[in-house]
Amino acid sequence: MKIKRILSVIILLIITSFLFSCHGRLVPSYEDKKRDIHIDMNKEYNLEFWAKNDSNISQQQVYIKAVEKFNEYYPN
Repeated sequence: MKIKRILSVIILLIITSFLFSCHGRLVPSYEDKKRDIHIDMNKEYNLEFWAKNDSNISQQQVYIKAVEKFNEYYPN
């Protein structure tokens, strides 16, 4: 009985490790995407940013950093 229980736990751990270990970086990074975007940098663009969770202070900081980073890449 103990052997079955131990074997079951080992198999469960192996299966769980496969589930959590296979989430590699399949999406290209922002740097890769940035190179593929062709924007006329001489024109000025206005983007409107909407967020559902804007009352959360920590989430606001994430939005602020994202907008700053975007403006860094695309100053116009």
